[in-house]
Amino acid sequence: MVLVIPDEIRRALVSPRRSDDDRRRDEPRHIGALLAFFGIGPGMRVADLMASRGYLAGTLAEVVGETGQVYAQNSPRMVARFKGADPVAQRIAEHGLTNVVSIICELEDLRLPAGSLDTVFSFMFYHDTVWVGTDRAAMNASVFSALKPGGIFAVIDHHAPAGTGVSLAEAKHRIERRVVVDEVTAAGFTLADETDILENPDDPLDVLVFDKTVRDRTHKFALKFQKPA
Repeated sequence: MVLVIPDEIRRALVSPRRSDDDRRRDEPRHIGALLAFFGIGPGMRVADLMASRGYLAGTLAEVVGETGQVYAQNSPRMVARFKGADPVAQRIAEHGLTNVVSIICELEDLRLPAGSLDTVFSFMFYHDTVWVGTDRAAMNASVFSALKPGGIFAVIDHHAPAGTGVSLAEAKHRIERRVVVDEVTAAGFTLADETDILENPDDPLDVLVFDKTVRDRTHKFALKFQKPA
């Protein structure tokens, strides 16, 4: 799939507020094309679930601009990994991201404004919800509630081999695409589209995603789920 990257996304990626470390992450993630695929643009209201240090949230902030809004969610467990210091709050302060709101809450009960978001991202973490014990049905229902009619739930994750389901979620940080499709559509979404821009058929699928042979080059799916209008 060839995607045209709009000028507003190109400008966002070279913003002086973005760090060199963020820029290094862009290429293997094809972030410009990915955000173009999901239709991210100025003025949108979006959320980044399990934002960690806020790479994606910060990138989204540059694209949606001051007329838009980014909600960056982390769980209490995630924040505890940073010795209790909110990493998103730190990024907001360091980079002047006035259009980003940090939210600390559980995935099953997202503190997002109901029926108001254009897009919610699950960026390479859906598999983690398996081994940390998240109630994924409740999580997906909470995402559904936060999105406006026609809104998009963007799920990007690492492929697991067919037939393995969620069995490699903790050991290899992979999940079978079929599981994600079944669970998210069960929440009321439709699978509207998907892109192959993050696929890598040379990934053997049986190694840890952080292994040096595949790190940043795993075979990934990128699914566009839509809430009915």
